[in-house]
Amino acid sequence: PSVSMVNGTSTASRVVPVFDCCHGRCLGFGKNFVEGEPGVDLYTINIGLVLNNIPFLGVIHEPVSGDQIATRDHVSSVISIAGGIDIDLVPGVENDQNGDPLRNYKRGAMSYADLVRGTLKKVSHGKSYEWDTAAQDAILRTLGTRITLQSTGEPLPYNKVEDKFFNPPIIARM
Repeated sequence: PSVSMVNGTSTASRVVPVFDCCHGRCLGFGKNFVEGEPGVDLYTINIGLVLNNIPFLGVIHEPVSGDQIATRDHVSSVISIAGGIDIDLVPGVENDQNGDPLRNYKRGAMSYADLVRGTLKKVSHGKSYEWDTAAQDAILRTLGTRITLQSTGEPLPYNKVEDKFFNPPIIARM
């Protein structure tokens, strides 16, 4: 029997951890950040757990600032600013635990926090892999939405072994 792998993890089981972080074969901003490339000041570590091809738990962590978005369980999500207390992540949330306005991320994985808060109308990507989207998709699903295919509006499928886990163009809206 053939066994597929995602970032070194077998997809033969029904529960598949999917992660995107800086390791031996660094990708994107993580590698550029570690190498000190000018203009690259932030990166995220994304961890998603996919059960029966549906993302249901996710963490997006920004090590430099300490900011994090995560599913609390498979039905709710939280945002934590600079390692502070968890704030329920719900559409329209605008302030941190001290009542200060949350910052706008505007790009990358943390831009999904802007989407939930309403400061972005949509987040879209033309090129991505499942490990780029599983955590975000799990978080959005706790809020009643999800990442969809731009072409059809259908939910983004996971465990696309035949496509080497590559996603077609995607979009997320609240």
